[in-house]
Amino acid sequence: MRGRPKGQPKFGGRKKGTANKSSKELRERISMILDNKFDAVMQAFDRLDDKEKVKAYTDLMKYSVPTLQAVSLDATVKKDDSVEEDLKALSEEE
Repeated sequence: MRGRPKGQPKFGGRKKGTANKSSKELRERISMILDNKFDAVMQAFDRLDDKEKVKAYTDLMKYSVPTLQAVSLDATVKKDDSVEEDLKALSEEE
């Protein structure tokens, strides 16, 4: 059996929630390129046709706007008595 035996604690490695170092460096480099070459990027963007502009724009949005997760709702309504039965019970109390 390779690796850590089942039930043994984990030692070393990244802590939970710590960003991957290479991903962080890559994001910083991309950001630096975009900052330094903003005018050239905008000129290239302006040369795209409308369909390509929409695709490029939506692709870039992934990096600035959080992706929303689909939400599903499963609602079950359990009804013991009908309104008519409740009214009948109230009228019988008098």
